[in-house]
Formats: sequence, structure tokens, C-alpha cells
Amino acid sequence: AQPERLMFIYTHWLGEAGLRLEQGMRYCGALRHRRLRAASALPALLGARTLALLRQAGPQALATRVKVPRAEVRQILLGVALTLAANGPLQARFRRLAG
Repeated sequence: AQPERLMFIYTHWLGEAGLRLEQGMRYCGALRHRRLRAASALPALLGARTLALLRQAGPQALATRVKVPRAEVRQILLGVALTLAANGPLQARFRRLAG
């Protein structure tokens, strides 16, 4: 019964983290200054990708290290810069990264 309980808690907190990241992106959408929006959205974008990787790894995520590869981090940073932190592209990227 212990592994089932652990997975229940684990999936609960993955869901809670996803909800908080969505709230953070809604906050970012309300920001008018692009620099502030970009600085606020980057942690949420990276967090969304990390949660997607954790979900993908399943129970193995508890025993292994799950990280966003540097190349993906650079790609996310470049995407934010190229769109000049426009709200629409940021929200779309967040949905894509969240899976």
C-alpha cells in the first residue's frame, strides 16, 4: 500500500504545481511591460517543461534526476526573445511545453 500512497501524493503535487504555474502565466499576461513579462514568464515556462518531463518519466522520476536539457533552455530563451515577450506567443509556448 505504501507505493500507491506515494504515487498518489506525487501526482497530487504535480497537479498542484501545474495549477500554480498556470496562475503565474495568467499573472504574466496581465503585465504590460515586456521585460517584466519575460522575466516572470521564463520560470513558468521552464517549470512547465520540467513538469512535463516528470510526468513523462512516471514513477522513475522519484529515483532519477529529471532536468530540462540546456539546449531546450536556450531554445525557450531564444523563443521569448524573438517574440519580444508578446503575450500570445508566451501563452501558446506555455501550453505546448506543459504538454
